[in-house]
Amino acid sequence: MKTTQNLSLEKSIQNKISSIHKQILNNLPEIRRIAAALYDEDRDLLKTFINSTVGEPPVVNYQYKLNDSSSLSEIKKTRKPRIINDLNVLKNINKEHSKKIAEKKYASSYTYPVFDENDIFYGFLFINSDKKNYFMEQAIEILKPYLQLLSVYIIQELGITKILSAILHSMLEITHHRDPETGGHLKRISAYSHVIAVNTAEKYKLSDDFVEHLFLFSPMHDIGKVGIVDKILLKEGSLTNEEFEIMKTHTVIGREIIANVAKSLPLSDENNLKMLKNIIEFHHETLDGKGYPRGLFDKEIPVESKITAVADIFDALTSDRPYKKAWSIDEAFAELEKLKGIKLEAAFVDALIQNRDEVEEIKNKFFK
Repeated sequence: MKTTQNLSLEKSIQNKISSIHKQILNNLPEIRRIAAALYDEDRDLLKTFINSTVGEPPVVNYQYKLNDSSSLSEIKKTRKPRIINDLNVLKNINKEHSKKIAEKKYASSYTYPVFDENDIFYGFLFINSDKKNYFMEQAIEILKPYLQLLSVYIIQELGITKILSAILHSMLEITHHRDPETGGHLKRISAYSHVIAVNTAEKYKLSDDFVEHLFLFSPMHDIGKVGIVDKILLKEGSLTNEEFEIMKTHTVIGREIIANVAKSLPLSDENNLKMLKNIIEFHHETLDGKGYPRGLFDKEIPVESKITAVADIFDALTSDRPYKKAWSIDEAFAELEKLKGIKLEAAFVDALIQNRDEVEEIKNKFFK
């Protein structure tokens, strides 16, 4: 039987929460759900991330504004866990997230806030039992070390990505390729990609873990541009054929950079590292096989690369560039419609267009 000492052998964060839940069930068989939701401070969003459930379909691909929940906001503020001994009280609360839990057969809950040693808030762990008044002192004492361990795993998982992101920003600064829009561009790409992924998760069977890592990794898509000289990267006007061939190498350069960085800073899950490499190398591939660097066709292109491509093209169209002025959202959507099904995955284009309110919110927030 696994113990808390050898759980680190489980590579993915999803495997870790499943293993922890199995251990807990040995002592607390009435614990039916353990789930983690992550907090995006930029947009005040709480997003489902990983879960382990017994007997009930999990709550997945869901997000909501933390400020819409006074109870959860209070937990974040006080850093104290919350106990609800009878979840029937949620049936009287007219909030979508409360309704989602109330419709399950859970009877009581324990909510545990996740903070790191620097007091940075990461999100919540939600633990549910099918028994009322379950989370008494004895049960909580058994749970605590497991929840602390799971918190560490979550912080480590996201911490590595933050380090990678910091490396990217540092490289941009050192090579003088960073302009005032770079920070906003990265946040917009991340948010647009998340909108697309959440709204196509059911169709493409994308897990919350996948969606979150896409959110974290998509801003790194152009890291290889640090290897492109300024006279090409910042050229005001069209590139020559020779210059464009050089520009295209940023996809391969980026993959090599990540491969080298990962040797000393490994991600906990090889699948996540593969996703990151795919985003960087293949976000300029197109359905018709006329993209680069490999000329992949349709199903040969990874889903994460296709999603990032739509987000990247939309942001490029609606942003000022050395060679053009920003297009309006309407103009950009019209262009995406032309590319839909030919260059870009139709469902991913539709997901962005059909969520215009959210797109406008993102665009307005991160252009400031």
